[in-house]
Amino acid sequence: QVQPSSHRPLHDKDANSREQLVAAARLLNIALLRWRSETCTHQRAAFVQTLESTFGIALCSGDLRTLRSILLNAIAALSPPRTRPLELDGEQPLDEQAKR
Repeated sequence: QVQPSSHRPLHDKDANSREQLVAAARLLNIALLRWRSETCTHQRAAFVQTLESTFGIALCSGDLRTLRSILLNAIAALSPPRTRPLELDGEQPLDEQAKR
């Protein structure tokens, strides 16, 4: 017997929420990687221009899937840059025993 979504056991709702959260995190990660792959200012400007023009079209048409994608890409573009790893000039980092 199939139960309506409002009458599912609590653990089913929790599992579904976790799956949706994982899927959203995966999509955000993809958007972050896409943004970070745009290395020069010209590429990033074109990327933002595409987001802006697509946003207007999706908003007028009510295309929620495209709007969600645009917002994920915009969030990724607004995220702070990652720091680069330190270069040690050939020096090796201290092992655990040397740190004590």
